[in-house]
Amino acid sequence: MNIGSSISKAWQLTLRHKVLWFFGLFATGFNTEIWEIGSGIINFIPQAASRAQLPLELPTGLQQAWIEPVYAQSILPTGDLVQKTPVVITVTVIIALVVVYLRLVSQIALFDAVAKANTRKKIVFKKQVSLANQLVIKYLGLTLYLALWALLPTAVIFLVIGILVIFGLPQWLLVILSILTLATWVLYVLGLGVVTRFATRAVVLNNVSIISSLSYAFALIHKNPADTFLLWVSATGLSLAYYFVLSMVGMIGLISILAAALILAPLSVLIALLFGLILALIYSWGSTFISSLWTLAYFELNKTTK
Repeated sequence: MNIGSSISKAWQLTLRHKVLWFFGLFATGFNTEIWEIGSGIINFIPQAASRAQLPLELPTGLQQAWIEPVYAQSILPTGDLVQKTPVVITVTVIIALVVVYLRLVSQIALFDAVAKANTRKKIVFKKQVSLANQLVIKYLGLTLYLALWALLPTAVIFLVIGILVIFGLPQWLLVILSILTLATWVLYVLGLGVVTRFATRAVVLNNVSIISSLSYAFALIHKNPADTFLLWVSATGLSLAYYFVLSMVGMIGLISILAAALILAPLSVLIALLFGLILALIYSWGSTFISSLWTLAYFELNKTTK
């Protein structure tokens, strides 16, 4: 497999077919990850300053508008919030289900859309969504099945470490065994990630059963170990680079928002909206590009396997 050719083709498809960006926006969990990045940056500074009682030189207006509400939110819930807990839980569950649905449907639609783009077939948004809805149950089943593969070994790992602690082994030996155990777990999770990339595409692109999709994945890895490793290294490096760009833009946006807040509050809102749009575009493009790379590589490895 020519990994350079796959990267180049994924880049071209991503730039040429803007409809893929919509699916890419939700396919890797934009709803949760961007919110966590943004809220984490915005909330960390005032919370840390307030709890550590550090002198944070900000105008009184900005102090009241930003630090005090954030710090208040970090305190235990009030009685009124406790009474509304059932409503909050219900709304949270509904939102979580919608996010999961959007993520699964977007992943399925993106896989198939990239396959169509690769063969120069027309991509119709409604047809992609319709196909995704047809496969979403089976895709969800595979996702849950793979989640069990990840959770069960994790439980075993912590059980082993717990047993080692109970037996009262020497501290140095306990540390060594724990490191070896955790290292094995990390390698397992990384390998499972590659299996997941291939198995999910097999379910969508080959329309096979859950068990057959895993057979497809293992066959690709077994017959193309070097290419698979090179693909993983390349995709991981590209992902880190794009997340670095994303974080830098986010930090620039945060600094711009704070600077604007010192001058004119409404201006900070406009800047926040602008950088929010920029972050969404970068995230959408990046996730589409990485997903396209894995999909194109899946086709290339299938050719060599056959």
